[in-house]
Amino acid sequence: MSPESIVRGDFTEKDGVLYFIAVPDNVEPSEHKEPTNKKLWSHWRKENYAFLAHELSVLPAESIVLDLGAGELQFRDILERFHLVAVDFYPYPGIHVVCDLNRILPFRDNSVDAVVLSNTLEHIAEPNTLLAECQRILKPGGIILGAVPFMIDIHQRPYDYYRYTDVNLHYLLKKYAFSGIDVEPVLMLVSLVFTVTSNFFVHLIQKTEYSKNRVIHKAHIFGLRVLWKIVRMAFVLLDQVFKKCAGDKNLPLGYHFKARK
Repeated sequence: MSPESIVRGDFTEKDGVLYFIAVPDNVEPSEHKEPTNKKLWSHWRKENYAFLAHELSVLPAESIVLDLGAGELQFRDILERFHLVAVDFYPYPGIHVVCDLNRILPFRDNSVDAVVLSNTLEHIAEPNTLLAECQRILKPGGIILGAVPFMIDIHQRPYDYYRYTDVNLHYLLKKYAFSGIDVEPVLMLVSLVFTVTSNFFVHLIQKTEYSKNRVIHKAHIFGLRVLWKIVRMAFVLLDQVFKKCAGDKNLPLGYHFKARK
């Protein structure tokens, strides 16, 4: 299926990609060395993958799936069995349509079977517009699936706008007439602690000057790297213990959500 069969409006085409906007010049694109290598994924990314794989498994292969904010297409192996249209405002490899997700989307009414918003909504300045558009372009009975982080550092500046709670997600989906709304927290206490600890050590190692003397500074950095390796080993050794810790619904890594038109 060609993306042109469901788009509307004027565009320019280059190397098979449909451009509805000029690419912003202030984007620092994600650059993972191996974006689809699951061994390199965070706990959060692995949970997102499992959620989407489960929910999409019931869709027929002929379904049209719109991946909004697709980025580097980390989940392509579970999406490409469908008629996939990957959309972003930056032309990452594999993207089919480049457009502004804060405006009216260049897709026809009732044209897609599923919309995926994986780690996208927090980067949208106008989420009300996007959700209203998702409702418009979904076929009757179509589904919307998404993941939003909660406990995470600010990233991809200047395009990181919001953090959502389950209450807020329920409200927004209901506001735009979605039904069967289900919002579930991702509770992984060990991953939450590891993420905060990791960011702490990154700051200590990469962003702190300990001395004008380069030898003393390098000695500090070496000591911190050794300490960080020890801490990481402790996390690995105690993994089974940490997994038994009950999660706290008020301290989620983030949320998965699904709803139907």
